[in-house]
Amino acid sequence: MPTAVTFAASVAKNGRLYVFGGNNGTNDVATVQVYDPHKNKWTTLAALLPAALSSSSTAVVYDLAFIEGGDGAGTTN
Repeated sequence: MPTAVTFAASVAKNGRLYVFGGNNGTNDVATVQVYDPHKNKWTTLAALLPAALSSSSTAVVYDLAFIEGGDGAGTTN
């Protein structure tokens, strides 16, 4: 994982694991990290979340990933 985080939200979609936000030990972050098990590779998407957050939850509905709730300090890394 490019950036180790705790309290992140995650969802499995289209054969990949998506990890949204979390806390890097100092701040909440607005990153989206993706793991592809077929390539055994992590990437960080260029698109950031609108705000840094942690302790949120996710769901996939009609092939769309939704992130709800969570804590956010407003600090984006």
